[in-house]
Amino acid sequence: MIKLLILIFVASPGLAILTEEAQITPNSSVFEEIPLCSSVQRIIYPKTAATIGFVVNDEEYRQGIKTESCVNQNSPCNIPGSLPTGYSSSCVQRFTMVTLMILNRNTTDKRSFIPKSFNFPSYCSCVLIKLTTLI
Repeated sequence: MIKLLILIFVASPGLAILTEEAQITPNSSVFEEIPLCSSVQRIIYPKTAATIGFVVNDEEYRQGIKTESCVNQNSPCNIPGSLPTGYSSSCVQRFTMVTLMILNRNTTDKRSFIPKSFNFPSYCSCVLIKLTTLI
């Protein structure tokens, strides 16, 4: 959501300052969104955590993570027009740390739950790359 703040200052004595705030969502007819990198969003429910243990995910306790993955990672971005000379673009996968509760496999205690952080894909970013020439 984008907020527009309109301020009108009137120099005449006795006139109040008019302020107006409007909210425009990117889906309104004012804006047309053009994704620079294609991505896919999913909600996943992990079950295992490599050799560490099992992620707590059953009917009673659910740990869902919303992920967003690049469709064409390391491909050029969908930039309308052309880039300045000496630059290229690339779609890059970005990650975020999410902490999940897991059942620890590395202990003798049968009910050993521990928090563990993992990297999950969170968004696809368009980056500009300055090309350098080797002399």
